[in-house]
Amino acid sequence: MKRILHAALAMTIALLVGIAAPSYASSGASNKVTAQTHITKPLNINRASAAELSSMLKGIGPSKASAIVAYRKTHGPFHSIDELVKVKGIGSSTISKNRSRISIQ
Repeated sequence: MKRILHAALAMTIALLVGIAAPSYASSGASNKVTAQTHITKPLNINRASAAELSSMLKGIGPSKASAIVAYRKTHGPFHSIDELVKVKGIGSSTISKNRSRISIQ
């Protein structure tokens, strides 16, 4: 029983240390999102693909990302970030969560 407890404690500590350990990226700039990094450059919603939108924006999955691209193709480029509310399924809350991650230029 003690072995199991020690093993569980050791595994818990190892997990906590792994989660808390800093991630050192290479010197090249990246726009990818991972669990330990953040977006360094806002994503241009007028040029981004559906895959980029869904992987880099909070609360935007493949369906909403496709809706953004379809809206953009039908109505032209977005002139402000707030115009995203015109896309079905995207509300002001989603825009607020992503405002720093989005650009239109």
